[in-house]
Amino acid sequence: MKDTYGKVFARPGLELAERELLNVIVLANQKLERQLYSHIRGALRCGLNPAQLLYALDLSEKITQTVHPSGAVIVRKLACR
Repeated sequence: MKDTYGKVFARPGLELAERELLNVIVLANQKLERQLYSHIRGALRCGLNPAQLLYALDLSEKITQTVHPSGAVIVRKLACR
């Protein structure tokens, strides 16, 4: 875990919110719901708003044709909290 979060998330170049957004898109495309849930929560905590996440998921779905619809469901569920 230290290697993942220490080395990857601490590297210069992208803000934490940008890294979380990328993780959300990749995990949605891979249909990894448990990890997707965690990274959507992380993205929201980093300051991204639900509309930004929904837009990114929608755009990714249009490009790849593979995004699992549960990404939008998770965003809406967490946004209501």
